[in-house]
Amino acid sequence: MRRVGILLFLVGVCLPCLLQANEATMNLVCQSFVVRPALAVPDPSGGIAVDCLGEFTTDLNNVGEFRSINGEWFPYNGTLGYTSTIRIRSIELGLEWIGVIEVDIPKAGDLNLNFITDFLEADQAVSATTHGTVDVGLGAEPVVAKWNRMAGSAEGTVTLRMPSPFEVGTELEFLHPFEVLHYRGSLTYTPAAPGTTRVEAQVQLPRLGGNGQFAGPMPLIVRDSGTLERVNTHWIGSGAVDFEVLGSKEVEGLELFLDRIANRPWYAGSLFLLDGQPATPFQDEFDLWDVFVVDPNDANANGIPDLSDPQPAAPTSPTVSLSGPPGALRLTVTGEAGRTIRVEWSPTLSPSVWSLIRSGTLSSAPEVIPVEAGGFNGFYRVTSP
Repeated sequence: MRRVGILLFLVGVCLPCLLQANEATMNLVCQSFVVRPALAVPDPSGGIAVDCLGEFTTDLNNVGEFRSINGEWFPYNGTLGYTSTIRIRSIELGLEWIGVIEVDIPKAGDLNLNFITDFLEADQAVSATTHGTVDVGLGAEPVVAKWNRMAGSAEGTVTLRMPSPFEVGTELEFLHPFEVLHYRGSLTYTPAAPGTTRVEAQVQLPRLGGNGQFAGPMPLIVRDSGTLERVNTHWIGSGAVDFEVLGSKEVEGLELFLDRIANRPWYAGSLFLLDGQPATPFQDEFDLWDVFVVDPNDANANGIPDLSDPQPAAPTSPTVSLSGPPGALRLTVTGEAGRTIRVEWSPTLSPSVWSLIRSGTLSSAPEVIPVEAGGFNGFYRVTSP
């Protein structure tokens, strides 16, 4: 009987090294900003007392009265026009007027192309005059707004000059402090493991030009190389205040993903906080924020940042079994369809060269290979690169 030596030798596939934590830079900017209450300054004509108080809010009860004063101005016309509810009170007379103010902001564009409105960036100085209207029940009347803020500061002033509702033909002028809400810091993450889509990440975002921070997890799902889905999470703000961050699909009828900018290691998008100022009873305030992420990490140098670079699952090695009666032995190779295999022969166990007997590509069905197909006595092996 002819004896055949069998040697099964599979070349293993190298698995990726253990994934290391990467760091990206994240900017978080609220689309709303804060305008604080202020007393009117004296009219140069001497006709207006200084006891008039101007206040703003988006927190109203069901009859249109101020419930709290949150100072929020929010966009109503792209990135240019901002609005709020205004209350003008005469402390001396005990009278008040409530209405709507609409004013354009300066630097409403994005000249530095970072997907953040320039006015809302604490890095940028502001010095300009804009215009708008105010209506406290007497019809829309003109407003002049003079803005000033130093570069690197979140705080500035806006002087609002408008007709007085208390005395026809006179004007009121208020000098209000205002603040933008801009945070910038690190987004530290571990890339999704091969064959998975979950990215575990943490943010540490100090406020620029002011006091405060956000910190907490920011779990992400890689939908494709250009899209990241955010998962609902919680961040901790200053004073250990809890902020719920809504996921990309949490707002009905609106999906807010982080999208990669083509050919750049940048991601841009928006997110909602469930309540941007938990200290007040109102919930829908300071809730819409712009996100801009820069990720310089690209471990495989394929032009896609690691943050959203989907890694294919590591291929599994084929399995090989030997069966059949003497003289009719056969190898059965099972593995991923499309995998290339080589069947090789040698007369000894340690030759310098193995001879190729057969090569091919695995299909979805197991590959059956007769051991003595070449009529050779010796040793056989099956390899897969």
